[in-house]
Amino acid sequence: MTTQRIRPARPDDLPVLVAIERTASETFRTLGMDLVADDDPGTVDELAPYAADARAFVSVDADDQPIAYLLLDLIDGAAHIEQVSVHRFHARRGLGRALIEHAASWAVAHRLRALTLTTYIDVPWNGPYYERLGFTYLRADEETPGLRAVRARERASGLDAWPRACMSRSLRDYGATLGPKAVSIRPALAAERRALEELQFRASIHSTRYADVLRANPDAIEIPPWQFEQDLVRVAEDGDGVVGFAVLLPPVDGACELDAIFVEPDRMRTGIGRKLIDDAVASARRRGANRIEVVANPDAVDFYERVGFAGNETVATRFEPGRRMHLLVDS
Repeated sequence: MTTQRIRPARPDDLPVLVAIERTASETFRTLGMDLVADDDPGTVDELAPYAADARAFVSVDADDQPIAYLLLDLIDGAAHIEQVSVHRFHARRGLGRALIEHAASWAVAHRLRALTLTTYIDVPWNGPYYERLGFTYLRADEETPGLRAVRARERASGLDAWPRACMSRSLRDYGATLGPKAVSIRPALAAERRALEELQFRASIHSTRYADVLRANPDAIEIPPWQFEQDLVRVAEDGDGVVGFAVLLPPVDGACELDAIFVEPDRMRTGIGRKLIDDAVASARRRGANRIEVVANPDAVDFYERVGFAGNETVATRFEPGRRMHLLVDS
């Protein structure tokens, strides 16, 4: 499997998403479901709020052009998959599955309890497909008010000409069961600098409250070349490629500063961050340091506490006050 690159949708992507929806819907004609194939694919204006609110994600090709997309609504404490579509020329490559896992990671980061969706029960790439991804059907008495409203709109538009239902996937303990798959840590190559900056951008806009600021100024993310020259950048990779990286600066007064740690959004909460921390601890020991320090922005404090960091000193960060935390190292 090749690495699936997923990023938030931009305004200039939206006409392409309409075209993807139109071609993806054509597949329903093979089942005689012309009504679905002819359904309105939506407009750029209807998609714009999703992009503006960072609830539209695209899987892109090597030229950064969308070939699949997913839209999320917030319904009754769950992340509701309003639409997930793959261009029919790119079907059966795992793009839909990768987008759904990305949505699950986004939902967990936003403290949402489940993924929900509505779908056709008997269409092979609908109900049976979602069951393989861990979704289960909801009984009528299990549907939340928001989901009942969605179903009412679908019935009014005539989409219930074929059996249709709500499905849900619990996100309780999401990530704990996934686990990092054969993740290894190695020194980064200077040639990987741009790719790691893009990874940092994706992770930052996914998991922090500063997404709008970063989207407006993506070039502000830069990994200094000297960090590669001094072998301070370490990457985590698995069979699909690089999935995270960390930068640990040389010791000063017995402390190594953790300058950066980022994980691909769809691999967050799978143990990769902890592996990078363990690698940083080993590196700090080799350098004779007695602790690792980090300035944590408010969105990252929970992670650092889970991996053993402590400290409550308030310090300035780029956007707002953060916390200086430390992890003791047995040198």
